[in-house]
Amino acid sequence: MLPFCRRANFPKMGLLFFILAHIMMNQNNLSENDLWTYLQQLGIEKSKKHATFNDVTKLITQEWVQQLYLEREKKTHNNTTTYEYHWGERAKHEIDKEALITFLAKLHGSTAEAWHKQFKGLLDSVPDTS
Repeated sequence: MLPFCRRANFPKMGLLFFILAHIMMNQNNLSENDLWTYLQQLGIEKSKKHATFNDVTKLITQEWVQQLYLEREKKTHNNTTTYEYHWGERAKHEIDKEALITFLAKLHGSTAEAWHKQFKGLLDSVPDTS
């Protein structure tokens, strides 16, 4: 069991797992706009309180960034500020990338072996600091 996965945290950590998977599938670089587009597909709106997660913006931009599960990088281009998300140091240490691929494969009714070749480069894109 992952260190952060206590029964009370399962829903939040499940969402974090989905976000980390999406970041990994985007070469460890996900714009804030792409993140919210993805979360909308999961029924999570940026401007609305969620029944399970409450303030998802705060959860992502403050709680998980402070806990080092996510890294939020500020980008400025032509006087416009945007943010990009990456795996945080804690996620790199605590989350097994192979387990994440197995999770994604099962979610899509496949096997990790079928996905391994496709995700080989992605596994390497999230440095393993353990």
